[in-house]
Amino acid sequence: MQTLYGETHANAKICTALKVNPNATARSLAVDKLLAEEQIEGLSYRGAGKLIQQSNHLKIAPGTIHDYVSQTGAFIRITADEERSAIFKASDYTEEGFLENIQEAQQRFGIIKLKAHPLATELAKVLGMFNTKLEADWLQMPKAKRPLQPQRVSSIAFLPTLECWDGKLPLAYICVDEVMVKKQKTMRKRSRKPQHQDRRKRKLTPRDRLRQKNQAKAKLRKERQERSEFAQKCTVSYTEDRPGVSTTSITVKWDGKLQLLIASSVKEGFKTLIAFLLHNGLINRHMVFFIDSAGVLKTQIDKYFSYCSYQINLDWYHVTEQIDSMIGRGTAGSHEERRAYRDAVKKALWYFNYKDALQYIDKLIAEHSTKERSVILQSAKNYINNKVTLFSCYAMRKYLGLPNSSNTIERYNGLTVSNRQKHRGCSWSNLGSNSQTLLSSTNLNKELDKLLKSANYEDYTIDLFKAA
Repeated sequence: MQTLYGETHANAKICTALKVNPNATARSLAVDKLLAEEQIEGLSYRGAGKLIQQSNHLKIAPGTIHDYVSQTGAFIRITADEERSAIFKASDYTEEGFLENIQEAQQRFGIIKLKAHPLATELAKVLGMFNTKLEADWLQMPKAKRPLQPQRVSSIAFLPTLECWDGKLPLAYICVDEVMVKKQKTMRKRSRKPQHQDRRKRKLTPRDRLRQKNQAKAKLRKERQERSEFAQKCTVSYTEDRPGVSTTSITVKWDGKLQLLIASSVKEGFKTLIAFLLHNGLINRHMVFFIDSAGVLKTQIDKYFSYCSYQINLDWYHVTEQIDSMIGRGTAGSHEERRAYRDAVKKALWYFNYKDALQYIDKLIAEHSTKERSVILQSAKNYINNKVTLFSCYAMRKYLGLPNSSNTIERYNGLTVSNRQKHRGCSWSNLGSNSQTLLSSTNLNKELDKLLKSANYEDYTIDLFKAA
């Protein structure tokens, strides 16, 4: 090597086995880690390039960072798909995540599906103790603030939503959520400058009309071709008319451990979840799902886990969010009055007294008898009636020390999606959004160093489905 001070010799190792893109610019592992960390911190491509140039004196274009994130996300997705297929094949599952022989697999994995709830008698005793505690708390309240009657839980219909509160069966808490970000358009709208036309319009000849018609057809064909080429670059086709790009986030919590799983759709998310449970020996546990009001989540859980022991609980945070929205828009009055209406409905649902909540909403419909508000309050009644099988006695769960909310998944949604992608003016493609989220989730699972080594060195492998 020729330098300013003469000729020097040094050993250099060049890695030619780039798995992601063989035509990519060769960079050191430290630079790759720097690019990944800047994106994980939530900086834009332009902001990350400026910060790297100021702090490390490296001039990296925003397009280079964008390509790096897309390539790394593609490597994670391809590696995960290959590992998932190998896990399914070793466990006699189909590529879609279904069992070929359910009875034989249940015996092999030791899956015990609870067909009945033998703890009804014990739960009735605990329920009596809980009602006694509620009555004692009611007596200790000041008379001025004391309600006419103490709160009571009168039904045990929520028994299917209580998981093994005696601690005899091993549990796995699973929170599922679907996050949407603004979708990127294939063609951006740009303002056109007004064209000053001559007042004397020139008469078009048949040849001019034919030429304009052919030009319009050619322009339309070009736009369709660009749209199809753009869709092929994304993980999901853009033919579906959806308002945004979806990302499915799943957290699995068991025995003090926590793992975050990311997928580009609900279907892919549950396939990834099944592979993770199989790989870590958790498929035979009683699974407690926490979901929001999206009906597709319940449908897919019933479809993929029909042979397992599981239950589905509606997250209390999303219940309060729905009730606050509908009751607030369906009632009139001051801020304090409407808050009292919302609190009354939520308090009834907290103690699983959904019939009292429905009666109270009927009372509100009679008092606020306008057409628009009645429709909104009726939708609140429909929401309660449709989701009553997913409601639990949240007060009882708190008394037993059981979780009521999927706050874990909401926190991870902020770290993986919202902090980077939900900014004003941002719009994303399926490929870019999914790649960003996969990179952030890999860092949260403490596997970023392993991932970068696996992506750059052929003799280094990574197990994305093994719990940390």
